[in-house]
Amino acid sequence: MLQVAAHADVIEPAELYDLCSLAREVMSGEHAVGRVIARPFDGPAGAFARTEGRRDLALDPPGRSYLDELQDGGVPVHAVGKVGELFAGAGISGTYPAPTNRRAVEETASLLDGQREGLIFTNLIETDQVFGHRKAAPACCGG
Repeated sequence: MLQVAAHADVIEPAELYDLCSLAREVMSGEHAVGRVIARPFDGPAGAFARTEGRRDLALDPPGRSYLDELQDGGVPVHAVGKVGELFAGAGISGTYPAPTNRRAVEETASLLDGQREGLIFTNLIETDQVFGHRKAAPACCGG
């Protein structure tokens, strides 16, 4: 994985995405990396904050997945959050961007209200990004 972070006032997000797309092209083949992540941020020094503009540029999956199998069986696969990006769109019928957990839950609820069939595959980005692997577990949870 390669992450490229840039302050939005120094490199505009559109330019950051273009740079990461070029890096994605270069970082393929025999020594490829699975994902190139564009991560814009803003704010003053000492108080930088991630924006909602993160983009994941993933390699195509190395083979078929259960998502492909579901689609082939006529089952729609709805990707909420970065799921569609993680699978490079393979096996995905529809994508629903959700840069926050709140948006992901709202999109998922909306899909549940409107769908009678299919798989809704939701990623709660903040669960990892804000509260995840680099953070200590809260005292209430054994940390």
